[in-house]
Amino acid sequence: MSGDSRRIIGAANPRALAELRAGRQIDWSAEEDGGAKLIAQLLDMPLSHIVDPKHGSPIYAGVPLHFSASRFQSAVDPTTDLRRLFETTPRATELLQHDLISDAALKGEGTSLHQLSAQTADTMSEALRKVSTAGAQVAGDIQTQRASELSTASRLTDLASATFVEAGTKLGRLDRDYLILPPSWLQQLLSDLDFGMHGEFFVDGPTATSPVQGALGDCWLIAAMASVAWTHSQLISERTRRENLVGAVDPGNADLYFELTDVLTIPVLFFTITIPFVFQQWIGERLPQSTGGGAIYARSSVPGENWPAEIEKAVAVWRSGGNADYPRSSDYAHLNGGDPAWAVHVLKGGQPWYHWADADDTWSTIRSHCSGQRTSDPLVAWTWGSSDDSPNKVDYGGANIVANHAYSILGTWETNNRQYVVLRNPWGWYEATLNTHAGTWSTPESWGNANQVLPGSGIFALEIHTFREYYMGFGGAS
Repeated sequence: MSGDSRRIIGAANPRALAELRAGRQIDWSAEEDGGAKLIAQLLDMPLSHIVDPKHGSPIYAGVPLHFSASRFQSAVDPTTDLRRLFETTPRATELLQHDLISDAALKGEGTSLHQLSAQTADTMSEALRKVSTAGAQVAGDIQTQRASELSTASRLTDLASATFVEAGTKLGRLDRDYLILPPSWLQQLLSDLDFGMHGEFFVDGPTATSPVQGALGDCWLIAAMASVAWTHSQLISERTRRENLVGAVDPGNADLYFELTDVLTIPVLFFTITIPFVFQQWIGERLPQSTGGGAIYARSSVPGENWPAEIEKAVAVWRSGGNADYPRSSDYAHLNGGDPAWAVHVLKGGQPWYHWADADDTWSTIRSHCSGQRTSDPLVAWTWGSSDDSPNKVDYGGANIVANHAYSILGTWETNNRQYVVLRNPWGWYEATLNTHAGTWSTPESWGNANQVLPGSGIFALEIHTFREYYMGFGGAS
């Protein structure tokens, strides 16, 4: 298939949305059929419809849904003036009112492109004078501000051009870009975030099952987190550092830095260049919490552990330019929809790459990134935007697979002369049921073999032909 398999992906965890509407934490293990009936009651839609945006499902609220020729974010001119873009975009005010976009990047003085260009030219000249290869530069305030401005400009462009649809309303013919508006009850609940401490950064070492998605459509980020933790767990701690360490750490006063990698496009004189930067994003440790004290957004499957939520907060602040201590829900909204392979690049470094899932070499390509049955490089996969958007008009609800959703690829499994891709849903539940294999999957570890009973904890083994049909693409960063 020609073209690029990347697309903007996003689908919130329906359990997290259901808990917000119920106003309480729910013991899902005590609910029949995974709580499908309760979710349907609270979200006003059967679960089989919730997992496909064509029905106007609220789990896709705030996510740019691209069903036109454009499959991913529009490239923004690096000379864009964000303030002027806001002033000239007719629906900018409406998007602000719905908390779908943040105006945080507008509140500073704004990036001086002349100053940014001059600094960049000086850096390049110094590198050339030393005859050295320029590696990733550490971003300063002006580069960080510019990154937030360009991110906001891209999101504004994507959302403003979409057709707005109320949650629960069918999208109709998928021949354009759509935006499902957040239900009024959800917008009201998130309009004034409360922050508190939920535990420690680490309780156990980072694993693929630790990150669990919450009430944001940022499966693209949570799946990437899980894949990086699965293959390069040391990076989670290496790219995180605490400040103000004097003796024992006081969780209420200790702050965190995260190192995030990206390429910034900068105008220099009459042309533009792209330079890799390491963005050292500082955040305060307090996290958004519901009225019942539970997590609203990302959380860990390990009780009392915070690292997935802290990384999510850092990316939200970086992308929106929001307040490092207490970002608003509109700042977090910038994570509604994203590129899973790009997220691996942000967390790990390297160059994002993309591959069509239905290609003839899909199995061999995935296997080339594995050691034994376990992935050795972080891989992510993403589904088609909707059943109606997929080439074979697949039934996502009937297969227990989520449309417009990102998954971690954890490895492969060959058994009974069949080939399976082992995937993890970042929701931490809702495993596929079509053409899957149940049993004990064993992966080699430094200390011996680890056994995982599948399906469970969102992990399942999907037959390769079904993977190629239901998934649009996969990729990572190298």
